[in-house]
Amino acid sequence: MWLGRSVTGPGYFARTSSGELESLPGAGTLGGMFSRAATGSWVELGLRCAAPGCDMTGAAVDFSSIALLVRDDLRPTFTIDSLPSYAAGVFGAVIDARDGGIGLAQASATLGGVPMGSTPLGLSNCRELSPGNASIDLPLADDCPPARRVALALDSTLVPDGTRRLELTVTDAAGNVSAQGLDLRVINHPPVSPTPAPTSTPTPTATPRPTAVPNTAVLHAAKRYTVSKRGALTAEASFPARAAKSCSAALTLRAKLPGRKRAATIASGRKTVKPGATAKVTLRLSSAARRALARRSLTATLTLAGAKPATVRLVRSG
Repeated sequence: MWLGRSVTGPGYFARTSSGELESLPGAGTLGGMFSRAATGSWVELGLRCAAPGCDMTGAAVDFSSIALLVRDDLRPTFTIDSLPSYAAGVFGAVIDARDGGIGLAQASATLGGVPMGSTPLGLSNCRELSPGNASIDLPLADDCPPARRVALALDSTLVPDGTRRLELTVTDAAGNVSAQGLDLRVINHPPVSPTPAPTSTPTPTATPRPTAVPNTAVLHAAKRYTVSKRGALTAEASFPARAAKSCSAALTLRAKLPGRKRAATIASGRKTVKPGATAKVTLRLSSAARRALARRSLTATLTLAGAKPATVRLVRSG
């Protein structure tokens, strides 16, 4: 455990549910980062009197940060669906990934040793806080999901024809990697066998262009959304880089409110972005949903047009 604090004694203490970490019973100061191996279910910093009638004038504690070392040696697992019998133009590979540790971070692919791109599996808080060093540092409230199903768009025109090795890799937020590989036949330039003619030159077969990728969005649903005091929340969806010129993400939120027999639409939103971009769609709850959320959290269904619905939890902001 690492604690960032600035302390003026007397009376400072820091402890967990298992015991005391450090203390400053008399006058003095402590600053900077404190680290120590620790166990327990909670952490507490505070000031206390060492004896009856003690003088605490000037005593203060300023708590700036806490970091916990979490060990995750479990590698993610995944299956591959929807691969074609051979590759031509842009084709798709669907990865169904799961992780029993911190959560999923990224999926990537290469074909014949050529990178085909990568896709983030986590949401906005599943990101490295200090990419410049060797450690992996995540926010305490990270949203790296335990399971994701994503579609990768792979461009086979970037490699020569023939049997090529397709390598798919899934990485979790702790840096553990799982990879699967298979041989896939690439056919983009079939050989031309023109019939000889005495007075004309055979016309070569034109190289087919890569097929377009449907502009179908992938929903990045979190398990839990915090709704602002004005009843707003933001959900995300991404589009393949080779989609149509414009991509539209239409989101609907439905829930069964207290006192009602059926689920109803409590929010909806739409946003159009460029191919390859991530759409951040703002949804505003209905007044009835805001009143219900003020009393307790809500279970809702988040639906992206053309995608499988996701069950989410709505909580109000503090």
